[in-house]
Amino acid sequence: MAFKRNRSLWLWAIFLSLLALRIYSNALANLSPYNTYTALIINGFVYGAIVIPLVVGIYLLIMHGTRWHLLLAAFLAALLVVCQFKILKANYIVLAFALSFYSPEEITLMYRRSLGLTFVLAYVSGLFVHNTRSFIDGVYSFGFYNENQTGFVITLLAILMTVKITEKSVTLNLNRKNEAFLLLVFLIVSFYFKDRTAELMIIAYVLLIWGRRLFKSRLFQFFVGAFPLLLAWAAYYCGMNYGIKPFLFIVNKLSTSRLLMWNYYFMHQPLTLQGNRINVIKGWGLFYTPGQGMFDGSYAYMLFVYGLIFSIVLFIGLALANFKLAWSGNYMLAIIMMVIEISGFTENQMVSVMISFAAIFALIAYMPKWIHRADKDVLNEILNIETEPEYFKSCLSKFNRIRACYPFKFPYSVY
Repeated sequence: MAFKRNRSLWLWAIFLSLLALRIYSNALANLSPYNTYTALIINGFVYGAIVIPLVVGIYLLIMHGTRWHLLLAAFLAALLVVCQFKILKANYIVLAFALSFYSPEEITLMYRRSLGLTFVLAYVSGLFVHNTRSFIDGVYSFGFYNENQTGFVITLLAILMTVKITEKSVTLNLNRKNEAFLLLVFLIVSFYFKDRTAELMIIAYVLLIWGRRLFKSRLFQFFVGAFPLLLAWAAYYCGMNYGIKPFLFIVNKLSTSRLLMWNYYFMHQPLTLQGNRINVIKGWGLFYTPGQGMFDGSYAYMLFVYGLIFSIVLFIGLALANFKLAWSGNYMLAIIMMVIEISGFTENQMVSVMISFAAIFALIAYMPKWIHRADKDVLNEILNIETEPEYFKSCLSKFNRIRACYPFKFPYSVY
């Protein structure tokens, strides 16, 4: 079924894919700020990412705003003031304000289209500049800066391809094509990219789908809501206690030395309300910076770079979004959010608004009435529950088909 605002959703998808191209593609990721023309391009993307959503958001507020949109706008404006109008945080706030006029289903479709466009644009632009390999280790990354970014984009795209998105619901829609695509992506990220985070995303998605009936339990819905807060606490605990707790050495090895990096930054620069700069000490010795500037892990990164105020608001927003989605019966969206949040423990893409809607959902979740309750028919479709008469007829039909295959007669018939 076509969306009423289909053209608008395509325009947003193109806008997001262009922003993602600037950050993640080999063609645009390494532009020099000291060249006049490339500096213009960089500034165009930086300020365009703020000005365009702000103008669109103000227009939508005037034309279609409700009291709930006004309430969210006031909350986001206050957050922007508290965060001292920092550009990095303004990107999140302004984009969330503009997209608050769209439903969760529309935003999900928007990002599915954007991810597909991002992959195509990154690959084509990589071919154009004759550089389709990772800058870090030379692995063929389809035009992305490194293969972990490629892995997240194609994994989330493959997951979103397995759902049917309508104006009222996001439901599971497995078929041979999207199952084959998901399997192909799993093989690529596992055996070629060796991207354990993307691999874990797919495994977690399959397990959550398999156990999706648990989402009917109110107790489990509270767990879904607490899930991002538990991951944020775990990241902080691991970063602060690495080197003290022996089992964290194993976790550090499994996470490719991420805990070592978190511990270095947390110990050398205490967490602050507004965030810290990443200072890199080159060379070797006692104060050598592990990773030389790399800081992977959304929860730890947000706490350190974005500061306690913005991070806590975002983490509580993730919890609100999860809980509201689960409580209202939007189980597939809750599952996808949990999968993205799992990836955030070791990668930064979870909080990148160009390729992930998790942070957008987190900020908009503070607005009442944004997430609507799923219809009964939608709940049955999500959980794959048939009504009793239909289920009974289905069982009788299967029994009669089996009976017809045998050459001998059953002692009774079922009609």
